[in-house]
Amino acid sequence: MAACGGVQRDVFDRTYGRVTSPDLLTDCVWLWPGELAYYVTHYHVELPAAFVDSMRQNAWRVDVNVLTVGEQDTLFRELFPDPCA
Repeated sequence: MAACGGVQRDVFDRTYGRVTSPDLLTDCVWLWPGELAYYVTHYHVELPAAFVDSMRQNAWRVDVNVLTVGEQDTLFRELFPDPCA
């Protein structure tokens, strides 16, 4: 699920340019920012063991068709109750 367009910069090194757009990804169990792989690669950010185990069980793949459009709308409203605020 893409939350919105725009630019996400490195939160540890603001002099570094664009990392990615501010996307949110989900497998219907976990929700993580699109730039997570960047932080793991560049800063060796440690992830929760349960998250890693879940990803490993899914062979590190996320089915892009997991959520219906209605489910995506519901999730978006839960995450961003007032997106224009």
